[in-house]
Amino acid sequence: MVISNLTTIVDRQLGADEANVVLVDGVDTPQPTVETLAVAPRLSGDGDALTRAAASDSRLRAFLQCDVALPTSLPGVPSIQLQAMRMAQSRPGAPQSVCAALQR
Repeated sequence: MVISNLTTIVDRQLGADEANVVLVDGVDTPQPTVETLAVAPRLSGDGDALTRAAASDSRLRAFLQCDVALPTSLPGVPSIQLQAMRMAQSRPGAPQSVCAALQR
């Protein structure tokens, strides 16, 4: 039996000791990008782990694009679908709720 400490995300092979955060952007595009980060393994404070990690690492905050607002309309996308997207973004741990928590 062969045991591997490797995984493949999109087309990038990652080792278990390479990083502890994997960021994937453009999953709805033909060429998603994969980026890895090593953040402090022990996060101080209480609450959502993603919010605490983002508070401690500027690279993670930059990836979340807190300064980019969700669109109010998109061509070809029904408004009910956009409303569902906005609702999903406000759930705990979603990028927009993390951004809101960081601004407090």
